[in-house]
Amino acid sequence: MTDDPKPRITPEEMERRRGHVRAAIADSRIEGMATSAAELVIFESYIRGEIEAGDLVTAYLKSQTAARFDDEQTSKPCSTKSPPPLPAPTTP
Repeated sequence: MTDDPKPRITPEEMERRRGHVRAAIADSRIEGMATSAAELVIFESYIRGEIEAGDLVTAYLKSQTAARFDDEQTSKPCSTKSPPPLPAPTTP
């Protein structure tokens, strides 16, 4: 195995995949979701031809599950305490 990162797919295929990734990122932004650094690594692997579309989906879902788990571990529990009552209305 060499360290020479030769493309596994044609430049045309890389451009096609890059377009797919751009569209996916744009769709996520429209839905209010940011793209994480881990997701960008997965997308770049797909663009370079290191993984196929099915592998991309699997890797993406794993990253989402891991991120959700991390969020659950670091989030504080919600308070179940009721807010104080509102003051009674005053009459003029």
